[in-house]
Amino acid sequence: MHMRLNFNVVDLARWMMISLSITILFSPFFTNVLEIILFGLFIFNRDLRARFWSFKNQPLLLASALFILLLSIDCFYSVAPLKETLESLWGWRKILLLPLGLVLFNDALWKNKFAFSLMTFVVIVSLSCILFYLLELNIRAQVPGVLIRNHATQGMIFSVTLFLMSVFLLFKKHMLPIRSAWFLGSMLPILGVLVYMTPGRSGYLAFMVVTVYLGYLLFRAKLYKVLSVVFLLSSTLLLTSPLVQDRIELGVKEMQHVDPTNIESSSMGMRMVLWKHTIELIQDRPLLGFGTGGFEEAYSQKIKDNPDWEKNIMHDPHNQFLKIWAEMGMLGLIVFLSMLASSLFQKSSKMYFHLGVGVLMAWCATSLFSSHFSTFTEGRFIYIWLGIMLASESNKIKH
Repeated sequence: MHMRLNFNVVDLARWMMISLSITILFSPFFTNVLEIILFGLFIFNRDLRARFWSFKNQPLLLASALFILLLSIDCFYSVAPLKETLESLWGWRKILLLPLGLVLFNDALWKNKFAFSLMTFVVIVSLSCILFYLLELNIRAQVPGVLIRNHATQGMIFSVTLFLMSVFLLFKKHMLPIRSAWFLGSMLPILGVLVYMTPGRSGYLAFMVVTVYLGYLLFRAKLYKVLSVVFLLSSTLLLTSPLVQDRIELGVKEMQHVDPTNIESSSMGMRMVLWKHTIELIQDRPLLGFGTGGFEEAYSQKIKDNPDWEKNIMHDPHNQFLKIWAEMGMLGLIVFLSMLASSLFQKSSKMYFHLGVGVLMAWCATSLFSSHFSTFTEGRFIYIWLGIMLASESNKIKH
């Protein structure tokens, strides 16, 4: 009876993690509710807590624990008011999803359940996007064809799903022909919505990164013809999409010609100014930074005599690595980068390892222009993804 109860609790926690990967894409309310319940399960259930000890030797688990500890320590010298410091620390609770995933998804069967749940959801969303686009309907003030929380998030999630399906086709060589056909057919609407309906540069960058990583896998497998088709198709789609071309050209133009008199309308122009001020801020306290949640307070003091528009965007430098350096110092940045690098030493099976690392590389690329390891949706998604895909499958729980 005890074994049965434990089995159910573990599976319940796993399903909650899978559900979280879906709710974060459309509902902050349900996400917060599920998250608190999941944390509560681990706090009050002895068998779930015991899994941390049983799976303690995972490099990513130990590295994430060190980063979480440093986040807490940095609260003690933060320049931000206590309320803002604690709110910032609470906002980082999303990183707890990483160790939870690492201790829950030690079974490839459950990794598959997560993968197919995400695939199914994204396929349904992509078909709905096409319908909304054709009917010129929009929700939450988004452009028609964008149904996930915002266009950047939709582009990134669609890119991840395309990569997921491609890697499954590559590694599962004995897949039934009908299932392979379903995969290929399902990828078409996702790809179409990503390239022709979703105006998110983060999505395009993520797509390019995972495509290059897929090319690396195809090259290693000596599938040169498939490699040629993949690069030809992806390049053709990106080069022939007016939406992609317009968004990329606009971004390059904004970076090359920053207009101080009209910078509010230039997202890349604003980033250039933010990066400049943030680097100057880092130079003031390069080793320890301004403490957890201290960026906004320190930045506001630095630009207090600057134009008003700059004071409206001081909460985030739109670069994850600069933000961590500014708040946690060089030590914090080193610990954070070490945590990401520890992913390369996880003992996940080959297919899931590449899925984890490929998407991690995409997040690192987009986080040069945003803070996608700490935003509400993208942050939670990457920690869930890494926890599930990179969870060690070599350890066994002893009951």
